[in-house]
Amino acid sequence: MAMMDKSLYKEIGKRIYNLRSEHQYTRAYLASQVHISPKFLYEIENGRKGFTVQVLTNLATILGTPCDYLIRGKVSGTSDPNSKIYKTLQLFDNEEQDKIATVLRAVYSVKLQNAEADETKYKNE
Repeated sequence: MAMMDKSLYKEIGKRIYNLRSEHQYTRAYLASQVHISPKFLYEIENGRKGFTVQVLTNLATILGTPCDYLIRGKVSGTSDPNSKIYKTLQLFDNEEQDKIATVLRAVYSVKLQNAEADETKYKNE
């Protein structure tokens, strides 16, 4: 791997690790879903190994994110550059954007849990 490739693989691996953690997937579980070994997933997450497009696509699908996000740290072509949130996010570097995305996913998860609790409550009344 060339030097630039190594840093790119490390960035991709970090995003995969962060998303796996957010989903609370074990390495063994995610690896089984992607049809790779846990050791290979570990090496991907640590930027030590490259991977095929098929592995990338499988990871993105299971982690619920576009391949573009895993590769570049952002999604191109789908964000309205005029939206307030997009403009605000551009004030931050990629690492900070990853942290913001983690917080937003957590907020969304709580929102879904609250909606499910409300639905259950109303069904039981």
